[in-house]
Amino acid sequence: MCRRIIAYLAISLLLLAGCSSPPQLSGYLYAFSNNNLTVVDLNTGKIISKTVGPNTLSFSYAVKIDDRTILLSGSSARPNGRSVSVKLDHHTVQFVSGGAAIWFYNRVTGELTPYHVPPRYSFLGMPVYMKKYKSVVFYCGKNRLCRAPVDDINNGVVVDPNGAQDAGLGGLWYYPIVPVSDDEVLYAANNDRAKYYNLATDKVGYLPLAKCVPQLWRSKTQQLLCLAFKPKAHYYFIKLDGTGKAHAPNFGGTPAIYLPRFDTVLVGDLQLKWHFPYPIPTEWSILRAYNLKSGSVDSFASGSWVYQGGAVWFSDVPKDIPGITLAAPAQIPALPSVTSPNGNL
Repeated sequence: MCRRIIAYLAISLLLLAGCSSPPQLSGYLYAFSNNNLTVVDLNTGKIISKTVGPNTLSFSYAVKIDDRTILLSGSSARPNGRSVSVKLDHHTVQFVSGGAAIWFYNRVTGELTPYHVPPRYSFLGMPVYMKKYKSVVFYCGKNRLCRAPVDDINNGVVVDPNGAQDAGLGGLWYYPIVPVSDDEVLYAANNDRAKYYNLATDKVGYLPLAKCVPQLWRSKTQQLLCLAFKPKAHYYFIKLDGTGKAHAPNFGGTPAIYLPRFDTVLVGDLQLKWHFPYPIPTEWSILRAYNLKSGSVDSFASGSWVYQGGAVWFSDVPKDIPGITLAAPAQIPALPSVTSPNGNL
């Protein structure tokens, strides 16, 4: 009898282990929007810091370079410049007239160091950092894909001169560039197909995927999240060889960032609340966490619109979170880099 009880308990423990709940989120989300920086504690879902930078700046995209440094791209006003608000679907996005600019934000000191982009870059869109090559891959306007060393972004090269698909606003907004390995990124082509750029071989080509606008890479299962527009807009997962197509959640917003440690997608949903009878809206953002393994969804207010390319995750934060201090323009310290031979801009 005792042996049966012990065996039963052992089997029960194994079953419980196999059905364990997903790990609770942890870490901190740095979300950039317009000239705002919001830090969200994912352990509690609460905002622990919100900073407003100079109103002559507008941040569009953010990418992690290392544990201290975040590369930001957006717009910087010239003297007497002005900000412009543009409606994108039901979201309002602010751009600052005056041209493209990039900054390196030190999250420990709070210093925001400008590194201005020359006029040949009409926009520095959806940048991703490829650590192995110390390089940034980004959209550089006119549906071009570019690559540049992170320590010498002015020295960029075009790797795909006319193959990227923008998401509207005359090439100011693009679909994500999705790293799928240390050497390769995926991006959307003009015919809603997925293209790849391999930094090791410097080759560009198509994947065998139809109706796929790459959104993010689910590294836990080696699947690509695709966006398709027909017969109506929907998401699905698929292997890079075109096999294993699987259903994806209806996120109710745009997937902003994937957290491999938790197999979770964070989705930001900007909403408007109207104060009747007065035509005065109030904006607020709901941040949702979709656990892809368990299917569970957690929602909490983020206080800042979290969108594709605009948020970075860190496992910790400085003891005293600094604000944003604009430093003098400078280049970051030189880093070993590898450049592409395809030709200069």
